[in-house]
Amino acid sequence: MSAPDAGGLAALQALFTVLDQNRKVDYMSLSAIAFLAYDIIIMFDAEVEFVWSAVWSLPKILYIFARYYGIAFLILEFAVKQQLGLSLKVRLSISDYYDISNRFRSSVGAIYGSTLCGGGAIIFTTTINAILVMRLHALYGKKVKVLLWLLFLLIGEFAAELYISTLVGIATDKTTMLAPPGIPLGGCLATAPQNLTLVAWVPCLIAATIFFFMTLYQMFDSLSRRSAKLQLEDLQQSFTPLLRSFYVDGAIYFSLIATILLICTVTTITLDGPLIQIALPWLIAIYSFSGSRLVLNLRRTALGEKSAATWEDTMSFRVADHGQSGNSGSSGSNGDFPMNRLPIRIHREEQYDV
Repeated sequence: MSAPDAGGLAALQALFTVLDQNRKVDYMSLSAIAFLAYDIIIMFDAEVEFVWSAVWSLPKILYIFARYYGIAFLILEFAVKQQLGLSLKVRLSISDYYDISNRFRSSVGAIYGSTLCGGGAIIFTTTINAILVMRLHALYGKKVKVLLWLLFLLIGEFAAELYISTLVGIATDKTTMLAPPGIPLGGCLATAPQNLTLVAWVPCLIAATIFFFMTLYQMFDSLSRRSAKLQLEDLQQSFTPLLRSFYVDGAIYFSLIATILLICTVTTITLDGPLIQIALPWLIAIYSFSGSRLVLNLRRTALGEKSAATWEDTMSFRVADHGQSGNSGSSGSNGDFPMNRLPIRIHREEQYDV
């Protein structure tokens, strides 16, 4: 076999590999879209009852954004990536996506481009982190020092992601090209610097890990201050429903976010080609799922304990006492417990105001 023939076969094999990897990434995108669509459908009744019927407020706006922006983002991204023969029109986007179409400027391409250039995934993940900050602020008694620390993490992560992603965008811009004519590859092709891409995941991973351990610390500290032992099988009896929602839901969803961020970091190190992006659709899905469920579960629990609970009640732990025990501690005249005096029932059948 001649050298040119061998080179042609190698190029053809490389093309088949790229096509196969692109197909796998598309499968991941579709699975993430299906997951979010399923969650929206099964929770829609609760959403209408506990969210849409409530007055407009910042938590409600954050919930709606967290719930619906993620799936819209994934659908638009998937739609544009399926288009063939797009003219090359590259715009720097802080979310590291650069497929903007002249041909479809009046339809999907224009909407997709405007969405991404308007902030894309970074704005979305920062919004979810704002929900996490509100929860942790309430969990720590709305202390000013804690709020300043959380805001430092939130703003610091956003600034770091924005700066690093801008550098990645500038470097990627120089390598962007269209697929050769006749090659069924949608969108445009580009090579991002792996080192910078890896560094971009670090701020997200650090912030998510800190949020997770802050939740665990507060949960165990609330019990250890009263020399109580936490047993997993007694967790349901140890906390009031709203407090359990803050602790357990927070730990679960924070761990989900930290896990998917770790997976994205690992894929950046270990994979190459289109497979580097294989976990990105699920990053958006997990952020959307976790952020919206955190708010919805809190809202549902708060209204379960207090039929007229406001959003301030929901996000600040203030719930009505339904007399879970005869010595549940003192409360205000309206039956509300401030955040720093929630009754916690320990498994030894004692109650303390923490």
